Amino acid sequence: MRSILRKILKPSSCKAGFLFTIFLLALHPGIPVRRITAIDEFLISVDERMRDTMFKVRGPEPRPNASLLIVDIDEKSMGVFGQWPWPRNILAEIVRRLDACKPKVIGFDIVFAEPDRTSLYRALPPLAELAGRKEIDGEKWSQMPTEEQRAAAKRLFAELFGAERLPPDSALDHDLEFVETIRAAPRAVLGYFFQMDNDGLKDPNAPAVPYGAGVFVAKTPPGVTYKSPFKARGIVPYRPILNFPLLDEAAEDRCGCFNCGIRESGIVRRVPLIWEYEGSLYPALSLQMIRLAENEPQGLVMVDELGVDSIRFRNRDIPTDAIGRIYVNFRGPARTYDYISASDIHAGVFDASRVRDRYVLIGSSAGGLLDLRATPFDDGFPGVEIHATIIDNILCEDYITSPSWGFVAEILAMLASGWLLTATLTICRPLPGVFISLLALAGMFSISYFMMFEYYLLLNVAYPLLVGFAVMLAVTALNYFFEGRQRRYISSAFSRYLAPELVRQLAERPELLTLEGTQKELTVLFSDIRDFTAISEKMPARDLSIFLNEYLTPMTAIILERRGTVDKFIGDAIMAFWGAPLSEPAHATYACRAALAMAGCLAELQPRWQLRGLPTIR
Repeated sequence: MRSILRKILKPSSCKAGFLFTIFLLALHPGIPVRRITAIDEFLISVDERMRDTMFKVRGPEPRPNASLLIVDIDEKSMGVFGQWPWPRNILAEIVRRLDACKPKVIGFDIVFAEPDRTSLYRALPPLAELAGRKEIDGEKWSQMPTEEQRAAAKRLFAELFGAERLPPDSALDHDLEFVETIRAAPRAVLGYFFQMDNDGLKDPNAPAVPYGAGVFVAKTPPGVTYKSPFKARGIVPYRPILNFPLLDEAAEDRCGCFNCGIRESGIVRRVPLIWEYEGSLYPALSLQMIRLAENEPQGLVMVDELGVDSIRFRNRDIPTDAIGRIYVNFRGPARTYDYISASDIHAGVFDASRVRDRYVLIGSSAGGLLDLRATPFDDGFPGVEIHATIIDNILCEDYITSPSWGFVAEILAMLASGWLLTATLTICRPLPGVFISLLALAGMFSISYFMMFEYYLLLNVAYPLLVGFAVMLAVTALNYFFEGRQRRYISSAFSRYLAPELVRQLAERPELLTLEGTQKELTVLFSDIRDFTAISEKMPARDLSIFLNEYLTPMTAIILERRGTVDKFIGDAIMAFWGAPLSEPAHATYACRAALAMAGCLAELQPRWQLRGLPTIR
């Protein structure tokens, strides 16, 4: 019993590797008793980078969704219409031409927060000054409400140019023309975005919430009270940056948020589909476009104890993470989808079939407009194409999601990674063991890749890889201190008495050495010098020592070369045996060959000794 207990408690690299693996399980962020640390953030970023690499390994998908079109405010268009922002009558004409082609929906990845500065009525102050009308100056004008500015502009234009030449209101005010166009285009969806950080610009008199509150509502399972998963995680927008009020009123509930992330920095991978602001839920631009295109009156945000589970329409269920984000399944680098220059739309030089029954997004790929994002494929990816990709994901339903059993699978993968590598490194020699371990780690990466793109399942591979690397380093180091120390001891103790090959075998299998007696069949060799006493009496001690070394050294080498074990030297005698400590079936053969080789070696040494006047040995 004591011997069994000693074996169990005896330190070894294998036992340490198993225990170390269990200890490393506590690193997983899914363990409920711990908080997210800097190490977790680092590992999560490693995970994300590995998935970025997986996208690049997969490469672009050959056939992008043909139901998507991007109307691009590109360098060509800016060369035609000038720098951004353009007069709103230009945008109104683009919307009219698109709407005439009967697309499924039109979405703006743009916010129109300020009035159009190019409208004719904006020229009233300089015109009044030229006409000598001192009652209208710049300061008074800037304090007038927009409606009064328009009315004053119409009166002045009528006085200066005649009432019969007064243009319509929409010509005086490009914003009015744009508002009327949006109101007449039921397929148009406007964009806005949330300012997440406190910039000190929140207007207490601004609209409390964007238009469209109540179109998306939270629904919980029976008996579960709604608790905001957004507030619980600190995701509270500071303020919305909206379109000017008259435009938002024209769109009614046709507005969507186009933030590409909770914090607009880094690589875009997950994009929120739903936001909570001041107690109401608001959809992303892509989600709002899907709702309108599919004639859905309302969307349900399914919330349970863990947070958001999915967003549900009558015929569609969109899985998300706990805060309503979708992991974007990117199709390829920038310009994967169909693009048309905004200037071509305005000029009418395009094929209407490219617009009909398609999801149309209006945005910019121009670098100067600062709407380029980093994605796994591209560092200069247009933000508008991210929204197009999300719509594509929803239409194709190839969502990349984290499975409910992911935590259990990752814990088991961590255990398997640590224990298998421990066993491998314990059984194998260091170099093959490390090579096999690296192959195993590459296999984990391959499995994660396969699950991501064949089954669209998101598994954290960084934690199993961390366990694998940590265990590989720890067990390799412990092997050096435990097994390595034992092997060094064996090599040191037996290298003088055993052949190097036998020493290596003993070092690799130290269990063959035991203090318990064993019964084996051996071959034993005894060899000594005849009349050594008489020889030793005739030679000085120093000369005798040199003479014996010249004799014993080659004889010992012959025994070791033929897999023998030198048991002892007894003065001039040598005792050796074959068949222990390592078993050798041909022990007698090796012993006989050694004896014959020793006789032959002695015959070669005799002439040299005779020339030096040394005695003959028999």
